[in-house]
Amino acid sequence: MKLKFLSVFLCLIFFSFYSCEEINIESDKRVTVSGRLIDSQGKPISNIPINTEVESYRLGEGITDENGNFLFTSLQSESNDFLIYINKENIGPSTFSLDKANYSAATILNFQEDDILNVDQYTLGTIILPEKALLDFTIQKTSAEDLELTWSLSLFMANCQYSYKNNIVKIEGSCPQGFEKGNILSNENPNFSQTFTTLKNKTVMFTYSLGNSASQSINIPITDQLNTYVFEY
Repeated sequence: MKLKFLSVFLCLIFFSFYSCEEINIESDKRVTVSGRLIDSQGKPISNIPINTEVESYRLGEGITDENGNFLFTSLQSESNDFLIYINKENIGPSTFSLDKANYSAATILNFQEDDILNVDQYTLGTIILPEKALLDFTIQKTSAEDLELTWSLSLFMANCQYSYKNNIVKIEGSCPQGFEKGNILSNENPNFSQTFTTLKNKTVMFTYSLGNSASQSINIPITDQLNTYVFEY
């Protein structure tokens, strides 16, 4: 029997202003979630939140201690939509804050629907959370010439994804990999400005060409939590 009363309770508490559908919680099933978080230098990271969810409903939560360890009990989903989020509130630039632990995030998911019903514990092992950083990136037109600028920016992602079976395995192409942003600027739309989230102690590559000229590349080192780069043409 599914815990329908739990669905209703969660809807009332967390989603009272939205319509809710029944979520799939396995009857009276609990699982333990454990692991350890360290930074890129191998030092433990404390006070990092870890939570489990299904369809945005929180089923369990914990936090790392002074040694980077965490252990908590969670309800279990009866389908393969069970997710473990590490440092979820630090996913995306809109919630990134320089006055808190500035680490990247990780998401652990299970694609094996038959296997997940038999899992009693998620032993995640040691997970490295690199530091994340912000890049305030600006392109500004200062020339009176009619110039067209083609540009792209290659950065590292700050959210790593894993799949879980008996342990965690990095999902190919997500941990961490570069992503690109680009555009063409002209007199009608000459400027660009945006704050990007990337990884600290990495390099962002800025590639550009003016008109029909050959492409050129500039490496932007990300050495601080908040970095600024302005390109004028």
